Amino acid sequence: MKSLSPSFVLPALLILTVSVPVTQAQNPPNWVEKKQDQAGLKASISNWQDDRRDVDRLSDLVMKWDQVRLSGDKIQLESIEKRIAAELRNDLRETETQVRQADREAEQSKVEVKRSKRELRKEKHDGDHDRRGRRDDRRDLKDDKRDLKDDQKDAAQAEALLKQKQETVHKLISLQKEIDSPGKAGDAALTARWRSLLEDYLKLSQEEIKLGVREVQEDKTEIREDRRERREDRKD
Repeated sequence: MKSLSPSFVLPALLILTVSVPVTQAQNPPNWVEKKQDQAGLKASISNWQDDRRDVDRLSDLVMKWDQVRLSGDKIQLESIEKRIAAELRNDLRETETQVRQADREAEQSKVEVKRSKRELRKEKHDGDHDRRGRRDDRRDLKDDKRDLKDDQKDAAQAEALLKQKQETVHKLISLQKEIDSPGKAGDAALTARWRSLLEDYLKLSQEEIKLGVREVQEDKTEIREDRRERREDRKD
């Protein structure tokens, strides 16, 4: 069995740089907020669909690897192993991108919480006696805090999944080197371990899909809340 490429994991993937600063600004116009909501939902759906396709491709390759390994066709086996390596590299890059996106959403939610708090303080300072308006603003703040909590949880889980995937790939590389060492070719125990690590990676990818479904649901909830807020603003 040939070794996986030394460039199996790109150096840039070994260091997580997910903190993206978000500049606090004045309340955006409704059309800007609406556009941001739709863009966020579109990105979440796209990521979820990409993750599903990635898992399907990798699962198919693992099954082909099993079949070819039993047939003893070394040339075809080497080809499939190269495709598996490429698939893992691409998947890690996509996961890293999703981590940065999740972190950006969490930072944006912080801005929205600060904005809601600022609006309530301003109303209190100005002596605003509109009880209904104050009640709506308190509800908006509660919703924004919940969204922030959800986004922070998603960002943390996305980062944890990326780290676990990277660790699994490092183990695959290390094990592959051992398999290719003198006297280890065709070692059944090592080969089974390599196969098990691929299954572990697939399980992590399945968790990523579940996270994507949750993010889509959260984005849809935020869109409904923002629509309600805009309707209330027009009434005022």
